[in-house]
Amino acid sequence: MAELTLPRQLRATGQRAIAEARARRAGSVEAEHVLLAILARPAEPAAELLANVGLDYATLTTALDAERARSLGAAGISPPTTASLATTPRIASPGWGASVRDALGNADKPAAKNGRPGALEIELVDAILGAELGTVPRALGLVGLDRGTLRVALHSQQVLRS
Repeated sequence: MAELTLPRQLRATGQRAIAEARARRAGSVEAEHVLLAILARPAEPAAELLANVGLDYATLTTALDAERARSLGAAGISPPTTASLATTPRIASPGWGASVRDALGNADKPAAKNGRPGALEIELVDAILGAELGTVPRALGLVGLDRGTLRVALHSQQVLRS
């Protein structure tokens, strides 16, 4: 898989997303890992805005675990235990998945160059929440969080484009 070059403002977020993917034993870094990485820093603008409307790190973790269990259950497979995951650590670094590439492509980078702290992360979160398909929309739906409401919260702060 080709390497992804992140904008300078997102490099720390990218490193945290790689760590999240490794911790979840994922083969690739996907949108959910980026969102976890952003929410893991609750004092940052994007995480703070989302926490104000009910989405924080713990909530997303619960939602992702529920989505994983539901998806595996549909295939007749029991989710792996935390203990079994801990015994099979990932050695290789996960590559960048399609959902991250799509989100980066859909983020409004020119609007994020407005100089506001965290603007590019907020744009990236907006792009992740705007995806119609994927793990994040399914997981948020399982815990009753409406992506539209979350996006309105981001837009209402006048951080994003009109």
